[in-house]
Amino acid sequence: MAGSASTLAVEDALKIVRKNTGRNRMATLMGGYHGCSLTVSGLSSSHRYCQAYGEFADRAIMFPNANCGQCYYDKQPGECDCYCGKMISRATENDFYGLASDNSNEIGAFFLEFCQCRGYTVPPRDFFRQFVPEMQKRGILIVDDEIQVGMFRPGKLFAFEHYDIVPDIITLGQSLTNGLSPLSAVWAREELVSRDIFTPGHAHSHFANHSLGTAAALQTWRYMTAQDYEPRLSQKSDYFLGGLRRLKQHYPFIQQIEGLGMLFSVSFATPDGLPWRNAGKQAVTLVQDNDYIYQGETLRLILNSGGYYDEKIKLSPWLDIGFEEMERMLTLLDQVFTALASAEDD
Repeated sequence: MAGSASTLAVEDALKIVRKNTGRNRMATLMGGYHGCSLTVSGLSSSHRYCQAYGEFADRAIMFPNANCGQCYYDKQPGECDCYCGKMISRATENDFYGLASDNSNEIGAFFLEFCQCRGYTVPPRDFFRQFVPEMQKRGILIVDDEIQVGMFRPGKLFAFEHYDIVPDIITLGQSLTNGLSPLSAVWAREELVSRDIFTPGHAHSHFANHSLGTAAALQTWRYMTAQDYEPRLSQKSDYFLGGLRRLKQHYPFIQQIEGLGMLFSVSFATPDGLPWRNAGKQAVTLVQDNDYIYQGETLRLILNSGGYYDEKIKLSPWLDIGFEEMERMLTLLDQVFTALASAEDD
């Protein structure tokens, strides 16, 4: 199971954090997903992953993410001066908030997805700068979970490169082998995993020394580094985003378009500006159950829904997609949105 290998990477990151800090309290962002083993479920935002297993004494502290289409604080996008990021920084401002004092704190690490793949939330570029430096100054390690979005999916090798933040630990999986074989990896600053600190036996697994996975990872890496992806994906991302924004002009129920690299989401809202609940699921059902036409050819799409209210569709075209293929996809989406408009009227 590929998911098991990826969750194991997060488990190992937790071990590194606890071995170095001696703290077992962690922080994450609402909407995040880091895995669903019994331990890692305490880091994942969705309550459904925990509800069947009793109380989680070490459940992570969860702060609101910069989900600008559904602001936790009811602020208007672009007018709030990144209020949510400032509130995270304020949580450790004094000892009366219960997490930190002048010379200590209870948090071992902040686990972040710089782009949340479960909902494809793409925060503003200055969001993380509001609180990450303060956390690191206090000795709180920053763990960057790139399992779902690393390896050029966000347009750069890693998503954190867009945000001028350097994490202390990075977890990788899935795309490390292009989905072929279960393999994960953990990178950390050398002093965190030196032989004196992280001695042999602290981390091991049934997936260790997986020869097929290692071969797949090496070949995937060789292929990626030969593609000159960063400038090429920037052009493709701009093209596809432009097409989605043109569609937004024709459909009033499209509230927001988000994108970074080859990660995109389309959010749907009701006429009064509230999330159109389950509209993403409706779109998924429409594309599964109906045929669509492009240049005389009958086709169907595969879509994935997401968002806090399943009010989004998530789009992740393959990195080598061509411009003609993107145009075909946009044309089919136009037909899907037309069908969704009819469903809204009903």
